[in-house]
Amino acid sequence: MTRRLSYEAVLLINQRITGDCVVRDSDGLDSALNRPFQSAFGNDAYPTLLEKAGALLHGLAAAHAFKDGNKRTAWTTCLAFLELNGVEIERDEDAAGPFVIALVEHQEDARTAALWLAARVL
Repeated sequence: MTRRLSYEAVLLINQRITGDCVVRDSDGLDSALNRPFQSAFGNDAYPTLLEKAGALLHGLAAAHAFKDGNKRTAWTTCLAFLELNGVEIERDEDAAGPFVIALVEHQEDARTAALWLAARVL
């Protein structure tokens, strides 16, 4: 069973990144956190852990749920989610920054995020 990060844990991640966690869109944040666990007709929308992580990264980056630190919070939350589930990936901030921006700008999506993450599993 895949372990989830709580809403409160993500608030704490943003607090540590920005120093002042201000949620602008709590529904958007909740939706982004639940997106990896969606299913239809008994089938997971994102069946693998890396697909779930890609959906989480994309959802959080695109939601702009916080006043500040959205991209950094999305990346850090994705790392924490993977680690919570026993997967470690390269922490290459120089590569992550542009990729997360591409997610925000809709140049990449959750599926390509899963592939991008898979290429970085240690």
